Amino acid sequence: MKKVICLIVPVCFMTCFAALNSCNEKEEEPTITPVVPITDVVTKPVSAISSTYAITGGDIGDNGGALSMFRGLCWNTESDPDTSSFYIDETVVNPGSFTYRIGPLLPSTTYYVRAFAANEAGITYGDNVIFTTNASLSDIEGRTYGITNIGTQVWMTEDLATTKYNDGTSIPLVNDRTDWNILSGPGYFLFSSINLWCDCIEPVKTLYNWYSVNTEKLCPVGWHVPTDVEWLVLAIYVGPEILCSYSIWGNLEQTYSNSYIFNAGNTVILDTIDGIKGWKNYGAELTPQWWSSNSSGNYSAWYFILNPKIMRLEYSKKYGLPVRCIKD
Repeated sequence: MKKVICLIVPVCFMTCFAALNSCNEKEEEPTITPVVPITDVVTKPVSAISSTYAITGGDIGDNGGALSMFRGLCWNTESDPDTSSFYIDETVVNPGSFTYRIGPLLPSTTYYVRAFAANEAGITYGDNVIFTTNASLSDIEGRTYGITNIGTQVWMTEDLATTKYNDGTSIPLVNDRTDWNILSGPGYFLFSSINLWCDCIEPVKTLYNWYSVNTEKLCPVGWHVPTDVEWLVLAIYVGPEILCSYSIWGNLEQTYSNSYIFNAGNTVILDTIDGIKGWKNYGAELTPQWWSSNSSGNYSAWYFILNPKIMRLEYSKKYGLPVRCIKD
């Protein structure tokens, strides 16, 4: 009789053997997409130019497979500027379109600008775009101002700060509030303040009453204080919502009036009742506003305000407001 021998292998041993055998099989490694240089970089045309700034940008079509990338603009007075020249950039995740304000630039100077994008595989530049900045404007005292073209109009990019009329005659300086309130003729007021945010002195603001505006000698020769209608033409061309979005925080934000390099900023006015109003040290930033050259009555005149729902109101002619000039 034959003996049948049965080999009984414990289940746990078979399990371990299967596991050991599977360790010898090569595991599949995850596929890693290599990062390559960005290939699609386009420099946008320059959309706005002043004496010292320009608005342009770029379009980035891909990121080369990177998780993030740098994009920006570089510019110089020679062709093919790179990041060893003047440049501005930011880190982004996705490709797309962007717009920056570049500067400060020199007046009456030709510049070359290129968009660029970079990842760990390298940097790629767009084509050169060439532009020439506007000339600057000087007042009777030699103080210079930037110029920008907006539609059919040519504007100063800064508020007037002259202390003399364009014929060389001095404008009366009245820095005592009591004297200012009883003033019935031309005058200007100088205001400066300590900025509590940066512990520094704010730039001096030059405020004029409307009687100074009415002399028609306040702006440089060939320029004038804009009429009420000229202010409205500006607002219609730019679009009230854009023009009135005036907050300025660095070069990267372009959804404000500075998209046209108008440089609207915080305003200070001299009220005959409450005194100085505005400026951030006083708890609020007063919406930018400027005199127009139009009287609205014996005691009041129109002024323009960056508020899309209002845009024009009346003040007493004794108020002190900034002045912005427009070319004849």
